[in-house]
Amino acid sequence: MQKAFNQVKIFTVCKPEIGSGHLIRSLLIKDALSSLVNKIDIYGEFEKVPNHIEDINNIEFEQLNNFDFSNDDFVIIDTYIKRDLFNYIDVKKFLIHDAGVEIPLVNATKIDFNLTSDSSIEIKNNIQGYEYFPIGFDSKPEFKSKKNIGDQMSNKVLISLGGVSDESLVDLKNIADAIKRNKYEVFIADPSKKLSKRTDLKDYNFIHGKFLSDILNEHEFKFAIMGGGISKFVTISSGMPCIYIPRNSLENIHLKNIEILNLGFVLGEGRTIEDGIFYIENNYEAISTTSRQTIDGYGPNRLQTAMTEILK
Repeated sequence: MQKAFNQVKIFTVCKPEIGSGHLIRSLLIKDALSSLVNKIDIYGEFEKVPNHIEDINNIEFEQLNNFDFSNDDFVIIDTYIKRDLFNYIDVKKFLIHDAGVEIPLVNATKIDFNLTSDSSIEIKNNIQGYEYFPIGFDSKPEFKSKKNIGDQMSNKVLISLGGVSDESLVDLKNIADAIKRNKYEVFIADPSKKLSKRTDLKDYNFIHGKFLSDILNEHEFKFAIMGGGISKFVTISSGMPCIYIPRNSLENIHLKNIEILNLGFVLGEGRTIEDGIFYIENNYEAISTTSRQTIDGYGPNRLQTAMTEILK
């Protein structure tokens, strides 16, 4: 069967100071569009990419002038850094938009997965909403579980604060200790195997080298402590109640809708881990049910349809 489009390039980034969220999102978009496009390649500035991520092409964005875009139906851009360089390429552009990033890209259709994070977006000509996030029951590398993941009877708590969870952004030891004080067993996601080397965390359990969906499916956690990046879409889709910790001002903007929609608890403004635990314990079923309905697994299909309509 002939596909609707011939060739697409996705440009993204993965670096220690940024984390792997942009790359994971790009991989999900690639998977969502695979039935529409014959050839999809991912290019970007990559440094210390997790070993389980393959099939990407490392470049410097200054090399864009060397690319031939004549056979590309469109490109997708998911990077904050050096975004202005993409203004000079002559091809249809889709920009993964995040409110709070003040680097313009002209003549691009915006895709904002963070719902109402930016009211300046004109919905008619752009794509906006959690419902378009491309995580489905068979999507790769992350996926929506076919079951409701949260286990209210469990005593285990997962802490997963991603590739940018350094001490300048979040006090991991303090968070782990607070969970332990409340009589929970603490598990820390550690894909880079760096956190387990810290002597101050030696009393905790670590989970290495897995995607978040796999971790949630293989263990029975009561709830999780998450950052405000790409992981929130995975936990929401799986029905896992979470305490979300904004690690920077940008994530603080993107987490504004979490409590409005009853999708979890957001730390900050004098709120403590104990406040979050109380909220999760007393709203468990409602959070879990609403989460699975909000990101229902049909985002890849919606994204396909929306992009196809814009490209007509």
